Amino acid sequence: MIKTTVKMSRFFDALDAYAQGSKKSWESLFLKQCEQIGKQIVMVTPPMQANRLGKDSFATAKKRGQQAVQSDILKVFSPFTKNFSSRFQGKSVVRDESDMERVHMQNRSRGRVKGKVRDIPAQKSVLNAYIRRKKKMVGYLGSGWNSLIGKAKVTGIPNWIKDKSAGGAAQIVASDRILKFLATNSARFASNLRGIERYMQIAVDQQAKNLWAVVRKNQARLQARMTARTK
Repeated sequence: MIKTTVKMSRFFDALDAYAQGSKKSWESLFLKQCEQIGKQIVMVTPPMQANRLGKDSFATAKKRGQQAVQSDILKVFSPFTKNFSSRFQGKSVVRDESDMERVHMQNRSRGRVKGKVRDIPAQKSVLNAYIRRKKKMVGYLGSGWNSLIGKAKVTGIPNWIKDKSAGGAAQIVASDRILKFLATNSARFASNLRGIERYMQIAVDQQAKNLWAVVRKNQARLQARMTARTK
């Protein structure tokens, strides 16, 4: 489960500056920004790349994720053929997916397979079927934000994320007394991912930057109008 605390001060400073030039209430502005933050959070969650936020696409991320899945599996297993039987001498051939999954999980650390190639022989048809099945799981981690996506009314999230169900929760409250944004991702391996707290901070900070960009644009437009009137 992902459960972390991020610093919101930069975001609220930006929202305050933005609100000063708007006729809308703080509450309504906050709700709209929750939608944007929600999308940013999805877009920093692997296989999306946080360091490419705003430049990465969902299609590219899906392909990258599937390639990573296949690469990791092939670090553990090699297709067994009679032509290379001597290469696998003394090793048991994996012949069903349940055993393959068990061995694969034993060789993972923080969601990835590290280190040298294990070269464990596996029946080719079983290996290919296992790779296909695991590729279909790309997007599982992102689906842990599905509650947030629904609660914040986030749009533009592809089905390869939304059609899975890692579990999670979201709470958004906007009133004259309190502003609250809480979201959890219950994917079983989420808390083991290296740098996930930093990714969440990047998502919030990016939305603060986006708001400041709008504020500066509005200020420049207002200054231009005032200059035009004095001529």
